[in-house]
Amino acid sequence: MSAKKIFQHSTGPDILKLLVVIVFGMWMFQIHLHAQPEMDSQQERKLKPDSVSAESQPKERLRGRRPIQDKEQNESFTQLYNYGLDLLNNNQPDSAIAYLQKASAIAKDHPKVMTNLARAYVDIKEFEKAQHLVDRAISKDSSDADAYRVKGRIMQSVGNQDQAIDAYQRSLELDSDNPYAHNNLALVYIQQERFNDAILLLEKAVQRKDDVPFFYNNLGVAHEALGNYQQSKQAFQTALSLDSNYEKADINLKRVEQRIMQEAQKDSLIDREQQAEALR
Repeated sequence: MSAKKIFQHSTGPDILKLLVVIVFGMWMFQIHLHAQPEMDSQQERKLKPDSVSAESQPKERLRGRRPIQDKEQNESFTQLYNYGLDLLNNNQPDSAIAYLQKASAIAKDHPKVMTNLARAYVDIKEFEKAQHLVDRAISKDSSDADAYRVKGRIMQSVGNQDQAIDAYQRSLELDSDNPYAHNNLALVYIQQERFNDAILLLEKAVQRKDDVPFFYNNLGVAHEALGNYQQSKQAFQTALSLDSNYEKADINLKRVEQRIMQEAQKDSLIDREQQAEALR
């Protein structure tokens, strides 16, 4: 039926109703047209979770190996660097290297990128590459304590204890509050049987960060070497309280408890011999 016939057979109120329906429909059509771009933009954001900075991503998402894809060519330096750093901190050095290399391609000779790339290469035991990178980083920024700490790890790993000590000491001069530099230098001192010096450093490490199990394990090792078995036992127990699956600390604790028991038995035997001697 044509519009003309509709108007001919309709009363005044019917025509008014029809006009209202037509106007309302056009208004809704306008709302839909204006709302659609906003809905599209929201949907677009939801489809790009990888564009979120890695700092805000839950760590669970970082445990799997995530390959670089072509769409990531447009990611910013900060996103690539942060994601690589998170992978490195979650013990995935191979994956971290791929992202840090892409960040380095954007910002060539960036000291922090080179330092963390060196860290990753240390983790996979490619010490020559690591040393080349960290030396370049230090040449760009000689005030970076982290770079000297990484250099210390490299020197320690290749058996150059003197250069390792120099690097760790320089790192601590630049940042005296870094507990990892204290711990790493203490490990060199333990290797050199400088146990008292190691204990002083490890006590500083746990004062600055008291939730790292291996700091306490290393402290226990140094105390045990000096025969301080009770202090050693306490340190191993603290390490296990922080990480109940820490196998090294568990083995060390059982060994020290055995030594404490042997010392107690030895003392008991000496006491009995002294008593018997006194009665003669």
